[in-house]
Amino acid sequence: MNLPPREQRPVGRPPGPHDDTLAKIIPSALELLLAEGSAALTPTRLNKATGVARATIYRNWPQPASLIEIMLERAMAETELPAPSDNPRADLEMAMELVIDRLGRPSVRALISACMEHGHRSASMATARTGFLHSVLEPLNSALARTEIGEATTAGVDPVDAQWALLTELAGPIVLEVLVMGRTVAPGSARAVVEQFLQHHETRRR
Repeated sequence: MNLPPREQRPVGRPPGPHDDTLAKIIPSALELLLAEGSAALTPTRLNKATGVARATIYRNWPQPASLIEIMLERAMAETELPAPSDNPRADLEMAMELVIDRLGRPSVRALISACMEHGHRSASMATARTGFLHSVLEPLNSALARTEIGEATTAGVDPVDAQWALLTELAGPIVLEVLVMGRTVAPGSARAVVEQFLQHHETRRR
Protein backbone atom coordinates (compact mmCIF):
# COMPACT_ATOMS: atom_id res chain seq x y z
CA MET A 1 0.00 0.00 0.00
CA ASN A 2 1.43 3.36 -1.01
CA LEU A 3 1.40 5.94 1.75
CA PRO A 4 1.65 9.69 1.13
CA PRO A 5 4.95 11.33 2.00
CA ARG A 6 5.35 11.79 5.75
CA GLU A 7 4.84 15.56 5.63
CA GLN A 8 1.48 15.06 3.81
CA ARG A 9 0.01 12.50 6.19
CA PRO A 10 -2.80 13.78 8.39
CA VAL A 11 -1.82 14.34 12.00
CA GLY A 12 -3.76 14.65 15.22
CA ARG A 13 -6.72 12.63 16.44
CA PRO A 14 -8.35 10.13 14.06
CA PRO A 15 -11.67 11.08 12.48
CA GLY A 16 -14.63 11.18 14.84
CA PRO A 17 -17.28 8.47 15.02
CA HIS A 18 -19.77 7.93 12.23
CA ASP A 19 -23.33 9.16 12.68
CA ASP A 20 -24.63 5.59 12.96
CA THR A 21 -22.21 4.94 15.82
CA LEU A 22 -23.40 8.06 17.62
CA ALA A 23 -26.99 7.00 17.00
CA LYS A 24 -26.28 3.79 18.91
CA ILE A 25 -24.14 5.27 21.65
CA ILE A 26 -26.04 8.41 22.70
CA PRO A 27 -29.43 6.86 23.61
CA SER A 28 -27.77 4.00 25.49
CA ALA A 29 -25.44 6.38 27.30
CA LEU A 30 -28.40 8.50 28.39
CA GLU A 31 -30.23 5.41 29.67
CA LEU A 32 -27.17 4.39 31.70
CA LEU A 33 -26.76 7.92 33.01
CA LEU A 34 -30.39 8.04 34.14
CA ALA A 35 -30.30 4.61 35.75
CA GLU A 36 -26.85 4.52 37.34
CA GLY A 37 -25.09 7.85 36.97
CA SER A 38 -22.02 8.84 35.00
CA ALA A 39 -19.84 6.10 36.52
CA ALA A 40 -21.69 3.61 34.29
CA LEU A 41 -20.43 5.30 31.09
CA THR A 42 -17.53 2.92 30.59
CA PRO A 43 -16.42 1.28 27.32
CA THR A 44 -17.34 -2.14 28.73
CA ARG A 45 -20.88 -1.15 29.70
CA LEU A 46 -21.48 0.77 26.48
CA ASN A 47 -20.13 -2.12 24.40
CA LYS A 48 -22.53 -4.49 26.14
CA ALA A 49 -25.46 -2.11 25.62
CA THR A 50 -24.77 -1.19 21.98
CA GLY A 51 -22.46 -3.73 20.39
CA VAL A 52 -20.06 -0.95 19.38
CA ALA A 53 -16.46 -2.11 19.77
CA ARG A 54 -14.80 -1.14 23.03
CA ALA A 55 -11.78 0.13 21.10
CA THR A 56 -14.02 2.54 19.16
CA ILE A 57 -15.69 3.75 22.34
CA TYR A 58 -12.41 4.20 24.18
CA ARG A 59 -10.82 6.02 21.23
CA ASN A 60 -13.64 8.54 20.99
CA TRP A 61 -14.81 8.77 24.61
CA PRO A 62 -12.00 7.64 26.92
CA GLN A 63 -13.68 9.22 29.95
CA PRO A 64 -17.35 9.69 30.92
CA ALA A 65 -16.88 13.44 30.59
CA SER A 66 -16.10 13.03 26.87
CA LEU A 67 -19.48 11.44 26.27
CA ILE A 68 -21.31 13.84 28.57
CA GLU A 69 -20.04 16.76 26.47
CA ILE A 70 -21.62 15.21 23.36
CA MET A 71 -24.92 14.71 25.17
CA LEU A 72 -24.84 18.31 26.39
CA GLU A 73 -24.25 19.63 22.87
CA ARG A 74 -27.19 17.64 21.56
CA ALA A 75 -29.44 18.75 24.41
CA MET A 76 -28.52 22.41 23.74
CA ALA A 77 -29.77 22.04 20.18
CA GLU A 78 -33.23 21.15 21.54
CA THR A 79 -33.80 24.64 22.99
CA GLU A 80 -36.78 26.35 21.37
CA LEU A 81 -37.79 29.95 21.93
CA PRO A 82 -41.51 30.77 21.83
CA ALA A 83 -42.57 33.59 19.53
CA PRO A 84 -42.87 36.89 21.43
CA SER A 85 -46.25 38.53 21.83
CA ASP A 86 -47.25 42.11 22.65
CA ASN A 87 -47.57 41.17 26.33
CA PRO A 88 -44.08 40.96 27.93
CA ARG A 89 -45.47 39.86 31.30
CA ALA A 90 -47.36 36.93 29.75
CA ASP A 91 -44.26 36.03 27.71
CA LEU A 92 -42.19 36.01 30.90
CA GLU A 93 -44.68 33.69 32.63
CA MET A 94 -44.72 31.34 29.64
CA ALA A 95 -40.92 31.31 29.54
CA MET A 96 -40.77 30.51 33.24
CA GLU A 97 -43.17 27.61 32.70
CA LEU A 98 -40.93 26.28 29.92
CA VAL A 99 -37.85 26.51 32.14
CA ILE A 100 -39.62 24.78 35.04
CA ASP A 101 -40.79 22.03 32.71
CA ARG A 102 -37.32 21.47 31.30
CA LEU A 103 -35.62 21.52 34.69
CA GLY A 104 -38.04 18.86 35.83
CA ARG A 105 -37.15 16.41 33.06
CA PRO A 106 -35.10 13.45 34.35
CA SER A 107 -32.67 13.69 31.42
CA VAL A 108 -31.94 17.37 32.08
CA ARG A 109 -31.51 16.79 35.80
CA ALA A 110 -29.16 13.88 35.13
CA LEU A 111 -27.06 15.93 32.71
CA ILE A 112 -26.81 18.85 35.12
CA SER A 113 -25.82 16.46 37.92
CA ALA A 114 -23.12 15.01 35.65
CA CYS A 115 -21.98 18.55 34.85
CA MET A 116 -21.53 19.30 38.53
CA GLU A 117 -19.57 16.08 38.97
CA HIS A 118 -17.23 16.46 36.00
CA GLY A 119 -17.23 20.19 35.24
CA HIS A 120 -14.03 20.90 37.17
CA ARG A 121 -11.98 18.28 35.31
CA SER A 122 -11.47 20.06 32.02
CA ALA A 123 -11.94 23.49 30.46
CA SER A 124 -14.05 22.04 27.63
CA MET A 125 -16.36 20.33 30.10
CA ALA A 126 -16.76 23.54 32.09
CA THR A 127 -17.58 25.41 28.88
CA ALA A 128 -20.14 22.76 27.88
CA ARG A 129 -21.72 22.96 31.33
CA THR A 130 -22.08 26.73 31.15
CA GLY A 131 -23.49 26.56 27.63
CA PHE A 132 -26.03 23.93 28.65
CA LEU A 133 -27.25 25.89 31.67
CA HIS A 134 -27.57 28.99 29.50
CA SER A 135 -29.57 27.03 26.93
CA VAL A 136 -31.97 25.80 29.63
CA LEU A 137 -32.54 29.37 30.81
CA GLU A 138 -32.52 31.01 27.37
CA PRO A 139 -36.34 31.23 26.98
CA LEU A 140 -36.46 33.14 30.25
CA ASN A 141 -33.46 35.27 29.36
CA SER A 142 -35.00 36.21 26.00
CA ALA A 143 -38.37 37.10 27.52
CA LEU A 144 -36.78 39.06 30.35
CA ALA A 145 -34.78 41.18 27.91
CA ARG A 146 -38.06 42.42 26.36
CA THR A 147 -39.49 43.73 29.65
CA GLU A 148 -38.94 47.27 30.95
CA ILE A 149 -36.78 45.84 33.71
CA GLY A 150 -34.60 43.95 31.26
CA GLU A 151 -34.27 46.97 28.97
CA ALA A 152 -33.19 49.27 31.78
CA THR A 153 -29.47 49.70 32.33
CA THR A 154 -27.51 51.17 35.18
CA ALA A 155 -24.65 53.58 34.56
CA GLY A 156 -21.29 51.87 34.91
CA VAL A 157 -22.77 48.35 34.79
CA ASP A 158 -22.07 46.04 31.88
CA PRO A 159 -25.43 45.20 30.20
CA VAL A 160 -24.56 41.50 30.01
CA ASP A 161 -23.67 41.40 33.71
CA ALA A 162 -26.85 43.30 34.57
CA GLN A 163 -28.97 40.90 32.53
CA TRP A 164 -27.34 37.86 34.11
CA ALA A 165 -27.91 39.29 37.60
CA LEU A 166 -31.61 39.75 36.82
CA LEU A 167 -31.87 36.25 35.38
CA THR A 168 -30.18 34.78 38.45
CA GLU A 169 -32.55 36.68 40.72
CA LEU A 170 -35.58 35.47 38.78
CA ALA A 171 -34.62 31.85 38.12
CA GLY A 172 -32.37 31.18 41.11
CA PRO A 173 -35.10 30.10 43.57
CA ILE A 174 -36.63 27.71 41.03
CA VAL A 175 -33.25 26.22 40.10
CA LEU A 176 -32.46 25.73 43.80
CA GLU A 177 -35.81 24.10 44.49
CA VAL A 178 -35.72 21.73 41.53
CA LEU A 179 -32.05 20.81 41.19
CA VAL A 180 -30.62 21.15 44.67
CA MET A 181 -33.58 20.26 46.85
CA GLY A 182 -35.12 17.82 44.39
CA ARG A 183 -38.63 19.17 44.77
CA THR A 184 -41.43 19.26 42.24
CA VAL A 185 -42.58 22.78 41.51
CA ALA A 186 -46.28 23.28 42.22
CA PRO A 187 -48.65 24.31 39.42
CA GLY A 188 -49.00 28.06 39.20
CA SER A 189 -45.51 28.68 40.57
CA ALA A 190 -44.37 30.36 37.36
CA ARG A 191 -46.96 33.11 37.64
CA ALA A 192 -46.29 33.60 41.36
CA VAL A 193 -42.50 33.83 40.91
CA VAL A 194 -42.78 36.26 37.99
CA GLU A 195 -45.32 38.39 39.84
CA GLN A 196 -43.12 38.64 42.91
CA PHE A 197 -40.10 39.52 40.79
CA LEU A 198 -41.93 42.24 38.86
CA GLN A 199 -43.52 43.73 41.97
CA HIS A 200 -40.14 43.90 43.67
CA HIS A 201 -38.61 45.84 40.80
CA GLU A 202 -41.62 48.08 40.34
CA THR A 203 -41.38 49.01 44.03
CA ARG A 204 -37.67 49.77 43.67
CA ARG A 205 -38.33 52.13 40.77
CA ARG A 206 -40.82 54.27 42.71
